[in-house]
Amino acid sequence: GRLREFSPVGLASLLWAFGTARFRSPTLWADAAPIATCQVDRLSPQGMAVLAWAYASAQQPSPELFRALSVAAEARVSEFSAQGLSMLLWAFARLQHPAPALFDAAHARVVPALADFDTQSIVMMSWAFESVAYPAPSLMTAVPARSRMYGGVPPWPA
Repeated sequence: GRLREFSPVGLASLLWAFGTARFRSPTLWADAAPIATCQVDRLSPQGMAVLAWAYASAQQPSPELFRALSVAAEARVSEFSAQGLSMLLWAFARLQHPAPALFDAAHARVVPALADFDTQSIVMMSWAFESVAYPAPSLMTAVPARSRMYGGVPPWPA
């Protein structure tokens, strides 16, 4: 009941907090999913990334929510920051939610701007593309190149 009282940002933030704590109450996540699904179009790209990350961190798949996130994020992929896009893709890969159109749009956005992305975001995106078996050779070669430049690759996301 009370979850409906949250704004889209408020609900995403609440779920982020529960995801950070790895809170795995199936009831909470299941109750929040239809509400969040209806609010996806009212979230900023960062809000979408935070929401997806929360569900993936808590290991709570929600196919309907992720379908809505995929459509909304694909349409606004150019508005995502490097961190936001890497979080979003990581979440889709972590839950193994198929989103080929989103990954196509993300790949088209990332490859020409690879020099503008930080190493951690490149590593997370590379892991996500690899996890869903999406061919992204430009990302895969960027990881070792960055590693040589900065003396090591950050740990892969869990």
